[in-house]
Parts: sequence; structure tokens; C-alpha cells
Amino acid sequence: MSEVQGLSEKLRQDLYAAMKVGDKRKVETLRMVISDIKKEEIDRKRPLKEDEILAWVRRGMKTRSESVSQFEKGGRTDLADKEKLEIEILKIYLPQPLTGEALKKAVEAVVLNLKVTSKKDMGLVMKTVMAQYGSQADGNEVKTLVGQILVE
Repeated sequence: MSEVQGLSEKLRQDLYAAMKVGDKRKVETLRMVISDIKKEEIDRKRPLKEDEILAWVRRGMKTRSESVSQFEKGGRTDLADKEKLEIEILKIYLPQPLTGEALKKAVEAVVLNLKVTSKKDMGLVMKTVMAQYGSQADGNEVKTLVGQILVE
């Protein structure tokens, strides 16, 4: 079984498990993600690759995060809590993120590999880091680290 089928299959298996135990929130969240993925596969006329599926999961998390802030501004903590729970459900399907020292070492390795020293090369470094670690790295953290490393 390929990784793509593995991730898609994991989503489906978790959906069925959630249905069996009656976890309404997880069922709704997984159905929405699976539906979005299927729609995208139909639009593209091909199965999605794992990184594309992960991008849909991340997109769902970003949308929900934006909703949380809007609901909190509007005083709708009940809806904000619902969105936060859905974010926690979706996090399960993402790879463990690189943070702190591990992310700094990854960025430093790319900078050394590319042999760059000035801030004008920031775009190149960002592109390379995100290509290698995109599913595990937060772009804002990477940008901050690249800025710090190229300044030093």
C-alpha cells in the first residue's frame, strides 16, 4: 500500500471508528476532509499525492484557526471551542513539526549547503527549506530563523 493510500485509508478507518463510538465531532470533521479530498481528486482527474492531502489538512486547520479568531472577536466562544476541537482532530494527521533547535539546525544546514551569507538570498533559502521540510516546518518560524542566521 502506498503512503497516499495509507493516509487516505487512515482517514477512512478513523472515520469508521469514530462512527462506531459515536464521536460526532470527529465524524463531521473527517467527513469534511475526506469530501474535500475526493472533490479535489475529481477536479484534478487523478488521486492526490500525500503532500497534497497534507496540504488539504493544513488548509482546513488554517481556515478553522481564522474562524476561531473571528468567533472569539464576536463573543461566540461556543463556536470557537468547536473549531479548536476540529483543529486538534486534524493535527493527528500531520507529521510531527520541527521546532526549536531541530528546526534551527535544519535551516543552518541549508544555509551552509547553499553557501549564502546575505539577506538578499533569503528567498532562495526559504524556498529550499520549505521544499525539504515544508510538511514539518512553520513558514513564519523558518522566515525568522533565516533572517537571524543571515544577519549573523
